[in-house]
Amino acid sequence: MSKAAKPDVAARKLMDRLASDRAVVGRVRGLLATTYEFDPDFFETDFLPALFGLGAWEDRSWTSRIAIERELALMDAACIVMEAGRYLGRPRTLRIELIPYHAPGRALHAKVVLIVYERAVRFLVTSANLTLAGYRDNREAAAVLSAMSDETADVPLIRSALKAMPRALLQRLDEGGRRVIDMALESLAEWAPAAAASNVWFDWGGDETPTWRHFIERLPVDDRVERLTVVSPFWSEEAEAGPVQLLLSELRDRGRLAPAARVRLITEAQREPLHGELCPQLPPSYMGFSPDGIDATIVAQGADPTVLPDEVGGRDDFAGTRRLHAKVVVAHGAHSTLAYFGSGNFTRRGWGFVGDQQYANIEAGVLALRTGAERRVLDGMIPQTAGKEVVLADAKGGELLAPPEGPAKMSWPDFVQSIVLEPSSADPNTLELVVHFEERPEGWSWSVSMADGDATSALLVGDGCARESRMTPDALQLRQLLLERQVTVRWPGCADGCAFPLNVSHDARYALPVAPDDRKPDELRLLSYYQGRLTWEEMFDDPSTPAEEAKLRAELADVPSGVDTSRIQSYQVRAFVEALHGIGRDLKSSAVSEAAIRLAVRGPVSPLALGREVMRQVSVSSRSPTAGAFQLVEICAQLDGARTHEVRPRLADFWSREITDCFEQLMVLLTDLRAAHPMQLGPSTAFDRYCATLLGKRNKGRA
Repeated sequence: MSKAAKPDVAARKLMDRLASDRAVVGRVRGLLATTYEFDPDFFETDFLPALFGLGAWEDRSWTSRIAIERELALMDAACIVMEAGRYLGRPRTLRIELIPYHAPGRALHAKVVLIVYERAVRFLVTSANLTLAGYRDNREAAAVLSAMSDETADVPLIRSALKAMPRALLQRLDEGGRRVIDMALESLAEWAPAAAASNVWFDWGGDETPTWRHFIERLPVDDRVERLTVVSPFWSEEAEAGPVQLLLSELRDRGRLAPAARVRLITEAQREPLHGELCPQLPPSYMGFSPDGIDATIVAQGADPTVLPDEVGGRDDFAGTRRLHAKVVVAHGAHSTLAYFGSGNFTRRGWGFVGDQQYANIEAGVLALRTGAERRVLDGMIPQTAGKEVVLADAKGGELLAPPEGPAKMSWPDFVQSIVLEPSSADPNTLELVVHFEERPEGWSWSVSMADGDATSALLVGDGCARESRMTPDALQLRQLLLERQVTVRWPGCADGCAFPLNVSHDARYALPVAPDDRKPDELRLLSYYQGRLTWEEMFDDPSTPAEEAKLRAELADVPSGVDTSRIQSYQVRAFVEALHGIGRDLKSSAVSEAAIRLAVRGPVSPLALGREVMRQVSVSSRSPTAGAFQLVEICAQLDGARTHEVRPRLADFWSREITDCFEQLMVLLTDLRAAHPMQLGPSTAFDRYCATLLGKRNKGRA
């Protein structure tokens, strides 16, 4: 836990803690994060490239975007849960599941990031939202917990956090989010089966026991709080039993508060307009505040907004400031120090100072107890201050500045749980638009339209809250849904409509287009990939540079005469034969995870994609039926040979199912082709004998 507060400025940079040595930890298998605010542009152009080690900050290149899509496709799941009322848009990629959380009277305010690698688990507990300000600009507090087979000190804390996740949050997770948790727990159990005793605890706010009670109960019984430091950018009013009064009263009543205790409130610093002096920012009720029956002096001071040269590469001319967004509470006794840091502001809902905990925010934090010299580690969580220190009981006008008003509350369709594209039960290759509703007794009139559609062009309408409502979009509607990635929901409380994120079910993620215009690699590119002449990222054209297409096709054809022979069948067959070994090699290299297998077997660059492209060439008369059938048989032979590849035991059944399913789909194409051309491809033909020889008698009947 000392990782949470290293004195080295460089070691405290949160963005830099995302990058990992892939040779050590392996690929990212799963991602689950919770956040109050979410910035999709930052997430895609900054967070994900850092996570995958794919490029520089704000890398917006086409190649990087395709590389990110592939990394996401190779993952088992990626899920973000955010506060619904702060929704401003979702990522461009539908391989990220974005779940809005909404509950009357409370907010999802927890900020955690769970990353499951092939050989490691990382868990970030922070005060930082998934925004540019949170990860690069603000002054935040964070613990970065890591676990591997030979690094198990943080295993108990990560495990306790995942197992104690509030039910209200777990109920919002779909299959993908639950899978990430299960993968993490499986790895942690393998590395450290037994939990060791610790003086560090994880705290979920908004569950049965409030954070303030957890905090007090972790104080040593033989020590009393002499100094209490509270760091928070947001505060509740103290006019009627606010958090400061209530916490101090509980400490006093339990005999845990020392006489003449000193309480320090560190807030966002704000310059007063007349002289420009830095003043603490607090609600008006803190002016003259002196808690009833408490023997303590309470002071307030602003956090120093100065950006140190070490934080900006040694520059001493940087004029920017750093806003306070850290949430820290440190209790100093004569012999021990207890600290909380995490997402909880020192407010009624943030620390659970409410009668019913269902109205407390869902928060996430860490409690750490230290004695002796180790107490200095927790002191490092307290930011430097600037400006005048104000004694609240004696505070005068101008010494405290009122915080600005918060953003207006957004309308949200809390009767809608999720809106998803998922496979039809009648045809798994057909996607349906499904609205899942909350279980509510009252009915609502509602409609769901395209993101830019009006109420007259609704895709779905209803006048009650059944468990779900569904429709099958046509090709144009589906394309628009995939491009817009959100829909508009209207109901009586919001006639103008509210944007709602669209997700794709976990089972359908592998079939998502990689490029935004849904262009799939043609046969030439697929063969060039399997020949090793194109990387996976180069398979998808940048739509901004269409002029490069002719040049690329000429280079791939490798014809020195300058004559376009890409349509000549002999060249096509030669290229196909040269690619066959690459198909088997690519399949074998994919046997590392379920997602990688599924992507290699039936994704946009796969034997199934190649087989379908071959059939398309036959259907438009660019390929003879005999040549097309020959290619399908050879692809099937590569799949048949892949059945014998050595696969990890945990993947063996999945590998067999995927290979068999792909084989069967290609055999259906081949059967249809042979039935349409019996003279060339039917029974007792030369092709029939060739097919039986290559695939074996057990497949002859199906072909």
